[in-house]
Formats: sequence, C-alpha cells, structure tokens
Amino acid sequence: MPPEESLDAGQRTDAPVFRMLRRAELSDADIEELAALLEASFPQWPGRQTGVPAVDHLRWKLEGADEDEAAILGRLGNELAVGQTVWNQEFLLNGRSTRRIAFNDLAVSPRHRGQGLSSIHNRFKDDLLSRCEFIHLTATKQPALFGQWQRRGLTQLGSTVSLLLRPLAGSGLRTPMVRSAAGLVLGVLLRSFARLGAWVHRVGLPADGSVTIRSIDRFDASFDAFLARALAPFELVISRSARHLNWRYMDPRAGAFEARAAFAANGDLLGYAVTSPTAPLAALADLLVEPGRPDVAAALADDAANLCQEREGIAALECWLPPLHPTYRALRSRRFAPVRRRLILHYRTVGVDKKLAALFAKPDVTLHYMLGDTDII
Repeated sequence: MPPEESLDAGQRTDAPVFRMLRRAELSDADIEELAALLEASFPQWPGRQTGVPAVDHLRWKLEGADEDEAAILGRLGNELAVGQTVWNQEFLLNGRSTRRIAFNDLAVSPRHRGQGLSSIHNRFKDDLLSRCEFIHLTATKQPALFGQWQRRGLTQLGSTVSLLLRPLAGSGLRTPMVRSAAGLVLGVLLRSFARLGAWVHRVGLPADGSVTIRSIDRFDASFDAFLARALAPFELVISRSARHLNWRYMDPRAGAFEARAAFAANGDLLGYAVTSPTAPLAALADLLVEPGRPDVAAALADDAANLCQEREGIAALECWLPPLHPTYRALRSRRFAPVRRRLILHYRTVGVDKKLAALFAKPDVTLHYMLGDTDII
C-alpha cells in the first residue's frame, strides 16, 4: 500500500494527511501520541483492565501486525488528529489462505470532532483497501450499527454467533452485577436457562481419568501440528499458530489470560482453552479440540468455569460460539445457555475468489469465531 496520501477535505482549508504505517515505520513518538489520543477519545482505553500502562498495551497490540500495516494516523500539521489500530490476520477459506483486516480503536481528537475527519479517514481507508485482497469481518450486538456497516459496503454473514453464558454458583449473592433486584432476577434466569440447556443437551465427560488438564505458560511447537488438525473441519476460520497464540494470550501486556491444555493418558495433546478471568463477567476466549472429541471440549469448559469460580467477583462466564460449531452441544451440556440475542457478523471481501467468497453467505457454513478473535478482550 502507498505509505502516504493526502485527501481532499472538502471545505476544509487545512487538509489532513493520512498515512497507513507498518509497525517498523511507527516511531516511539508516534506510539506515545496514539496512546494519548486513544485515552483522550474514549471513557476508558483499553476497554478492560490490562494491568499495564496504556502505551505498553498499545505496543503489544501493534506488534501483532508483524510486517503488515499496523495503524492509520491522520495529522493536521504536526498534531495527531485521527488514529486507528489495524490488525492483519491470516484467514482460511476452505483451507486457502487470505488475510483479514480488522480496524479497531478509531479515535478522533476531541478538539476536532464534528469537522468531518472520520469521513475523510474512511475515504482514505476504502481507497487503499480497494487495491488489495482482503476480508473485513466484524461483529456486534448493537443493531444500530447494521445500517451504518451496510452503507459502507458490508454484508450480513449467512450464519450467526450465539452469546452463551454460564452463571457461577452463588453469583446472585456475591457480585455487583446481581446485587440489585433486577440483577437478582437476571441471576435466577441465567441459572434456570443453564439448567434447561444442560437437560436438553448432554455430552458425557471422560470418567476414567483418560484426559488430564493442566496450565501451560507457553504454546510450544506441538500446538502447530494440533492446530492443523483442529482447524481442518472449518470452512471459515482465523488461522492460529503457536507463535500467534503466544502473542495473543501469553504476553503480559495483552491482559490477564489463563491457558489450559488437555492431554490424553499417553501425553497426546487433545485441546486447549484460554480464559480471561475478569470480574464481573469472565470470557472463554478460545477453545479448540481434536475433531470428534466433544468430551474434551466439555471437560475444558468445566475447567474454565471452575477456574473462574475461584476468583472473587465473577458472576458468569461468557463465550461466543456459532450454533453449528462442533463443540456447541458440548458447551450447552455444561450449563452454557444462549440468554441474549445472537451476534450478527458483517463482512466485505475484495479480490477474493468468488466461489470462496460465497462461503460467507451460506447459512450452514462451518465457522470458528470466538472472543479471542476480536480486540474486545
């Protein structure tokens, strides 16, 4: 992509200059300015507690771009007026590699709001993206965004993603989430839905001790061979590698994550789960198992819930999962219940083979898309 372009700002007398920059092109001063702009533009940035200064979290986030574009910066003179982080991820369409571009954290300086800078930024971004092959996939629970996305050329995905919750024992008594009367009712409903879900969908857990689950502090090379097998059943999936998982979950600047892996009696790797045990609502960020092993998925889901149960202030464990996902029934059997409306995904493809792009419109497409595939956690 061209490193720099100036766009016509309409009636503006001072045209902003936008640049799409790779990680290596970002100076320390650029990163510090962008972190300051993000903190000034949002009530809280990042949107969750990470335990590190915002600028260190931003450095981690930008490092995930490797050699690809990492940020868009828009300057008015020497002032950073607009900034946005960019994630480049390998996306597999029926095993074929392409790239997914995710645009996060669009920030406009409070001094320049209402001056059309967001629209100029979007025109700059769309012009650059028209010249390369990519997928833009995004999700939301807010219907108000649907029309905005569709006007920008995004189409609703044929499949949906369920938001599953597993309430934790005693959550109605010990968390701020449910101390009000309305919250107490919510807690009762959560537990009722979960009991119903467990009754309807039952998956047996290994009862002979043949599966061992333990914490890991690194995704080693053995995970690459496992991931090749675990990702094979999915028509649409953001690729994973040991290197990617270590960046995403094992770097302290990313936030608080707990990784647990399941092993067979002979030591073979059977699956893993990553949990963000943050109060009041924890998240099951990622879960993958060997194909045909829903019992391992159920065991890892129980293990994640037990881990969160030990932490003070956590009311429930959240998970995003498509209803046609091969582990969906396993999680339903472990008291995860769909208690809110489904997430709606929108997408846009540019330069992607038409037959492969058609997969996004299939209502029965096999999709793996979880919270860890976003920057929400």
